[in-house]
Amino acid sequence: MIPGLPWLLVHGVAAGVIAAPPGGEPRPLDVPAIDVRAKRRLDGTAATTTLDRAQLSEDALQDLPSVLDEAPSLRVSQLGGLGSFASVSVRGSSAEQVQVTLDGIPLNTADGGPVDLSLLSLGPLERVDIYRGMAPLDLGGSAIGGAVALQTREVRGAALELEAGGGSFGTRLARMWSSWGSRRGGVALAVDYLGSQGDFDYVDDGGTLFGGPATDDDTLVTRENADFNQISVLSRGHVSVGPIRFRSTNHFVARESGLPGLGLFPTRSARLETLRNISGASISTTELGPWRTTVTLTPWTSVSRLSFEDPLGELGLAVPEATRDRLWAIGARALLRSVFPIGEDDEQRVTMRLLGDYRHESFTPSSLGVTGRESARDSGTVGGELSWSHDDLGLELVVGARAEMTRNDVVARNVEPGEARFTDASHVEAATWRVAALWRHETGVSLRASAASSLRMPSLFELFGNTGAVLGNPTLGPERAIATDFGIAWSPDPYGTEERPIRLAAELFGFLSFAEDLIVLVQNGQAVAHAENVSSSRTAGVELGISLDSPWVGARLSGTFLDAINTSEIAAERGKSLPNRPRWKGFLRVEGRSRLGSNWGAFRLSSELETMDGNFVDAANSTLLEPRLWLGVGVGATLWEELDVSVDFKNVLGTTSQDVIGYPLPGFQAMASVRWQAFGASTRASGRGATHGSEGAP
Repeated sequence: MIPGLPWLLVHGVAAGVIAAPPGGEPRPLDVPAIDVRAKRRLDGTAATTTLDRAQLSEDALQDLPSVLDEAPSLRVSQLGGLGSFASVSVRGSSAEQVQVTLDGIPLNTADGGPVDLSLLSLGPLERVDIYRGMAPLDLGGSAIGGAVALQTREVRGAALELEAGGGSFGTRLARMWSSWGSRRGGVALAVDYLGSQGDFDYVDDGGTLFGGPATDDDTLVTRENADFNQISVLSRGHVSVGPIRFRSTNHFVARESGLPGLGLFPTRSARLETLRNISGASISTTELGPWRTTVTLTPWTSVSRLSFEDPLGELGLAVPEATRDRLWAIGARALLRSVFPIGEDDEQRVTMRLLGDYRHESFTPSSLGVTGRESARDSGTVGGELSWSHDDLGLELVVGARAEMTRNDVVARNVEPGEARFTDASHVEAATWRVAALWRHETGVSLRASAASSLRMPSLFELFGNTGAVLGNPTLGPERAIATDFGIAWSPDPYGTEERPIRLAAELFGFLSFAEDLIVLVQNGQAVAHAENVSSSRTAGVELGISLDSPWVGARLSGTFLDAINTSEIAAERGKSLPNRPRWKGFLRVEGRSRLGSNWGAFRLSSELETMDGNFVDAANSTLLEPRLWLGVGVGATLWEELDVSVDFKNVLGTTSQDVIGYPLPGFQAMASVRWQAFGASTRASGRGATHGSEGAP
């Protein structure tokens, strides 16, 4: 039993209820169609990708990091196999510069570090909206890299679905979701368990830069202390009363895992326990009055605890470590949207959007029973956006601005009563802006362009950290960036018949960004690192997406070329490639389908190919990770429209690789799962999977 699990589990189930979508059709391949007229209204002037429920469940034992890694311009870095820490960067950003939300609740924390994607189960998700290079006004503050918005499932009637699976390295999976109700009101519950031994084999090169499998110091060893067990419970409910709609979401996750350390220096006893619960609600109105005004209020709260044990001092600084870090946050967001028609036929419209967002966070570290310096942050964003659209011209123009503010405090707390207290504080204010344009043609072609400024506030650790070896800097300013992009998308009306449609889609975007005041740790003569705003960069690239969806075959292709250069004044780094940014990356999936008869279901056979250029792991470009090629194959069947079976073989070539130097990734893997729709419509959504550049405002 994970310590602390019973209390948090009861609290998580009682705090809210969630929806799960139904379904009963054989699942098609989920391809990234580019549909500028989609009913699911995203910001049509932005470069966006939507992954729907079908793509989130197309392979056995799929997880969120692997799904995101298939999208254009996204790069996921993982510290090992399934369940290990994973983060995402967009268009060459750092992982800290990407905003991640769950039903509008922010998951980025003030203490610093990127969001761990491995804590987020795919089971209860309806879709994932990806904003490349910008964050919409609805999500609060700006973001240099962009945003990943996770949306949980909607209730569409009574449904119950069960899934079980397993595979290589002692991996096991169990999922359940159920729902009851309608669009007027309903409740749902999703429970997900995932665990693994993680004991895959890898090549230990002895820490030498030369040689290969044939050298004397290279040995094949088994990854140790990489096991984990994770359970998550997501509940959701909604009810509509007149013009008011209320929705609640609660997500609880508990994970107990080993910390295997570097492949060169494996650990035996270092462990990490993670407990987190987030709760939120959304209170919104329908369109009211002649100006079709809607108001949405989103309050939320989050509490988490990280417990680290290192009894042998394998990961600490020569002494055994035991820490209990706690983070608590509360916030609220208000959004107003009004539409002002122009002209007799309302062929023109001006849409106004106003935002107010506030959050308070408190971070308390402790080590060996001694409570450390408590850090707190208050942050807020106010902003507005105006858009003008002309239906006859197919034109939309957007201009917007935000003011972002933070106040940070650190209070020294001591366990002995009566001892002195002192406070360090800093206050940061900044403004950001955005302009964008979209032109649509009835043939399905759209052109779009945008330019925006954005920022990332320094974390509490960067401001006030004091580990002896690393010192914070209360005078730090935010990281800033100016980015622009231009793209073309094509999504014509489906070919074929209504019963057997054939869909084609394509998109091509170019982007350019300049970032400055990037925060780095600069080492002084006493071997102490000090956080400073000293670095800058220039990033340019091209991203491509192509898709085909038909009753017989489906395919999707994504590709990214990236040129990310350090432009800082540091001589050893200037003109060098930014670390962990491969110049090119591509993904291809092809799936063939066949009916098994009118009463049996459907059969599918798929193949996936991922290729990535080598990339440097340090700012001086002295160490290079090798390019990699991953090949996967899968087979599956949907039987009687109730039972779905999937068997997938990943990395069948056994390619040895790393996302982060020193942390090996697994080789060949075999995974299988069985999903049973006990009752209700099939949860295999019949959508096309991924939508790039969807039109409209949320």
